[in-house]
Amino acid sequence: MNIKTLAYGIGMCLVIALIPVSAQPSADGFGLVDASGVQGTHVIVPVNITTVKNGPVQAIVFNIAYDKRVINVTNVLRGELTLEWNVLGFNNDFEGGTRVSLAGPFAYAISNGSSGSIALLNFSVERTSDSINYSHMTLSDIELSDPEGNFGTSAARNGLLYVVTTTPPYNRSGAGGETDADGDGYRDIDETFVGTDPNDQHSYPGSDAPAVTPALTKQTITATPAPTVTITPAPVSPKQTYKLLIILIVALVIIGIVGFYYYVKRK
Repeated sequence: MNIKTLAYGIGMCLVIALIPVSAQPSADGFGLVDASGVQGTHVIVPVNITTVKNGPVQAIVFNIAYDKRVINVTNVLRGELTLEWNVLGFNNDFEGGTRVSLAGPFAYAISNGSSGSIALLNFSVERTSDSINYSHMTLSDIELSDPEGNFGTSAARNGLLYVVTTTPPYNRSGAGGETDADGDGYRDIDETFVGTDPNDQHSYPGSDAPAVTPALTKQTITATPAPTVTITPAPVSPKQTYKLLIILIVALVIIGIVGFYYYVKRK
């Protein structure tokens, strides 16, 4: 075997072996809870993530399949963990379900160990047939992305949405997002959705908004000197230092092999 070819092969093997492998982002759980609603009304179902791992998570995509004869997604809102994310889109213009996409800036990525809702699905309860009184809500193609573009996934927890004849009593304990803090008969999650105050019994969906009279105050404008700008060189991240060290080691190994080759050839 040609010694030069052998040296090249060994060098490439060392390069591949020294490339760090990033762990894929994941979570202990990703899913939703069972829900119920009256025909002709809307039901909000949270999509929850449990204990994020190998993050942070900066983007999420998932599909949810359901029976469109019974329910239909009419809107999607950000959850408690994605309130500051600036990308939210959903597409239900195809048979069988909806695809949801969310993303946000690095500063608001979901950190490891976090749990909570990442999206609120607003379902309209259709039920076009008396023989159908429920729909499965099945999650699939769950993708979690970290800031470096590594994609991972999580086990799905699916649910059922039942169509009932009367409005179900609310669970004051808060299980399944059914909390009614002010006891006015409307869930906190529904009041938040329409922009009312879940802690004010006189503020509920359909109530008249209170008149707001802006206070007239005299404003004093004071000139403020411009701040001194100090330019500080950006620190080199540990990852960049690690990569440079790997490149230096590989280069030294290859130089040593090539030098040995020429030494043997001369002898």
